[in-house]
Amino acid sequence: RSAARRTGLLAVTAVAGVLGAVALAGMVWQASPRAAQPLGNALVLGEVLAALTPLALVAALDERGRRRAVAVGAAALAAAAMLATLSLSSLAGGLVGSALALPRGRRRWLLLPVLAGLVLLGPRLVRLAAGDDLSLRARAVYWQAGARGVALRPWRGWGPGATAWTLAPLLRPVPGVNPPGEVVGDLHGLVAQVPYELGIPGAAIALAVIVAFVRARRAEPLVDAAASSVRRGGLAGLGGGLASLAAGPTLGATAPWVALAVAAGAALAAGEGAGVAARATTAAGSNPAPTASVVRGAAGAAGWLYAAVALLLLVPLDAAQLCYDAARRAPAHRAAALMRLAAELDPDFPLYRARLGWLAGTATARALELQRAAGAAPGVPALQLAAGWASQVAGRPGAVGLLEGACSGDPLSGPAPFLLASGDPAAPAAPRLAARALLADPTLLAAVAWEEHPRLLGAALPQVAGWRGVDAGLRESVLDFGSVLMVSGPVALLRITMDEQLATALSLHAFRRLPWPATLVTVLVRRRRAEAIDPQLLPAASVLPSTAAGAFPHRCDGAPSGGR
Repeated sequence: RSAARRTGLLAVTAVAGVLGAVALAGMVWQASPRAAQPLGNALVLGEVLAALTPLALVAALDERGRRRAVAVGAAALAAAAMLATLSLSSLAGGLVGSALALPRGRRRWLLLPVLAGLVLLGPRLVRLAAGDDLSLRARAVYWQAGARGVALRPWRGWGPGATAWTLAPLLRPVPGVNPPGEVVGDLHGLVAQVPYELGIPGAAIALAVIVAFVRARRAEPLVDAAASSVRRGGLAGLGGGLASLAAGPTLGATAPWVALAVAAGAALAAGEGAGVAARATTAAGSNPAPTASVVRGAAGAAGWLYAAVALLLLVPLDAAQLCYDAARRAPAHRAAALMRLAAELDPDFPLYRARLGWLAGTATARALELQRAAGAAPGVPALQLAAGWASQVAGRPGAVGLLEGACSGDPLSGPAPFLLASGDPAAPAAPRLAARALLADPTLLAAVAWEEHPRLLGAALPQVAGWRGVDAGLRESVLDFGSVLMVSGPVALLRITMDEQLATALSLHAFRRLPWPATLVTVLVRRRRAEAIDPQLLPAASVLPSTAAGAFPHRCDGAPSGGR
């Protein structure tokens, strides 16, 4: 009904206004340069507001009296918060959606927010024009990896949600732009991610569904004349939300898709009575009401059946996740039992196998479970590194291949080439691998392993001296520390860990599970020597010039590869 539809639209507008108010207040309270609250991420917040702001604009135009004042205020707050996210993709999406929502004669109203956006984003636009924007350069690395993936599997894709587990071997990280150990769980753009995960045919079908939905809504008879603006706002919200997702976080966050569903719901509500009921009435002839009721009853039954089947399929997976969450808080023996149950309920989930390995009581059991986890997630370098080191410690076969996979997936990190070099110091590639490890992570100069293999260190230092594309200060520091070998003093364990920091938590960003700190590798080092190394050298990528793309080749054979 018209009144219910207006109330629903005003409620959605109020939600958008509350989001905007919280975002602006949080920005001031936290002294943050960008609005991000209450969703915690500026890009995700911008995507949500890009989908909801067109609906708020429609309500502001159609309402009267106090309701109009509420709608205008909410729309203004939502638009201001969207500007405060400083997200180019969100602002572009919001502009597209607002232009579609406003009648032709009122689109000149958008000049004010456009000018405000140009003022706020002026410095960044200058950096973009100069090709010096780190965010865009990082996304270019992701998009290029996605293009390689599509070229490798154009028809089938890599599978829904597989980006986090498969992308790393295809990445070509740039020193100074991409940090070592970066977890890339999202291609930051629907245009890249949908064909990567679903293949080109899947992307074509997804686009066809959107086009079919829009055409069906535009052709559907309206319930009443006032419903036209509601439908226009819903379709505009879809357009704005999808445009903002073209170059922002896509499948890793639920909130933008909820906003898109709300916009689609508005487009559907505008023609529901004239669409379903009128067609049923035409078919029924003289007895319209019972037929319309039957049609809606059948649709409802189908929906409940679909929900029941989906629930049955998801119950084991949700139960496995509950076991994981309980294991995080449980003692070690109880945690191991819970993780065994989780692995039985969801045997294909790599993180559960990895957790079983870290909780195992013997080196052999640890290596076995970690190898299973690494085999299920060949594109996660951290699991390859953990499995390779555990296999090396346990004397199991396959350690070299796993460490080479870790090195290829994360070429800016040092532990994998270090373990490869120290594991086989007589190999021809060992000196080059050792040099690569020291340049990537100079703290490895303090490793006790050099005392066991002094010839390896001696052969690695000339390689360090001749390595091209590396900052001269970094190279000289490594040579100075490496020229004197410390063979006495207290020792300590240098731990290579995961999930210690929320911003780089592997469990969260790659597997969508709560962080649970774990040790991937431990290296025995001389404490004093490690403390003497200049902390400014860490991480190595922070001192590598941005043009040094050839500093670390994308394969771990110890030699440069091609143009890299």
